[in-house]
Amino acid sequence: MEIKLTNVAITNIAREIISRYKLCDHCLGRLFAKIEHGLTNNERGEKIRKKLETKKTDINSCELCEGLFKEIRHFADIVIDEIKNYEFETYLIGAVVDDGVVEKEEQIRETFGLEYAEPMKTEINREVGKLIGKHFQKDVNFKNPDIMAVIDTSFDVVNCQVKSVYVYGRYLKHVRGIPQTRWPCRVCRGVGCKKCDYTGKMYETSVEELIAKKLLGETKGDEEAFHGCGREDIDALMLGNGRPFVLEIKNQSKKKIDLSVLEKKINVFAKGSVV
Repeated sequence: MEIKLTNVAITNIAREIISRYKLCDHCLGRLFAKIEHGLTNNERGEKIRKKLETKKTDINSCELCEGLFKEIRHFADIVIDEIKNYEFETYLIGAVVDDGVVEKEEQIRETFGLEYAEPMKTEINREVGKLIGKHFQKDVNFKNPDIMAVIDTSFDVVNCQVKSVYVYGRYLKHVRGIPQTRWPCRVCRGVGCKKCDYTGKMYETSVEELIAKKLLGETKGDEEAFHGCGREDIDALMLGNGRPFVLEIKNQSKKKIDLSVLEKKINVFAKGSVV
């Protein structure tokens, strides 16, 4: 038999809760979030309150969220502003909530044995996520999103985690004396010193740098990681079919690039030493 919000057992628990805590409809309904599908938590709270014939608590007076749920539109707006310049097809929203609020919510759940409740962060993620999906016309992905935006609700800060872009290719090296990857200076370990002429490097350039520089520029990425299929001596040439590699671009804002155009740009930049 399906449990209803209007069941006597549920309403008795709800009556006891609101006799001890002033809760907005979002927070009251969330304590019974797994009862009756097709409703928002706010609607669950309204339904319970109507059954109990109790006065609605203003969201600003809520002892649990302290008005947090009136900020949903605002949270969505700051996420939109943060991710609007990223190219993505799928997304996921996360939230950080003040520890004191989380502890109070857990205390209420444990005190009343609420097996039907869901965490506040879950509701924030869902409600903000709906607005983000509607704005960008993109799909949520819970397992492997192109971009994840985490909102710190206490400080209105959004931190983004972007799925890396991987580019596969083969390179030829026609000039000796170029290492495959960037070699940090052995003395300063990349910081820059007199020994390395303050470049932080043992060698002026590398196959990695010659290929990555243009790709970083095209994708507007923050950093890269070069994964070569095997290594070769610095004085060796790489001819024939070339050596396979994968270049990982991290925290990029652009992912749709023309690889044929990029290849030409890299070859011009490398001046024939690496193609």
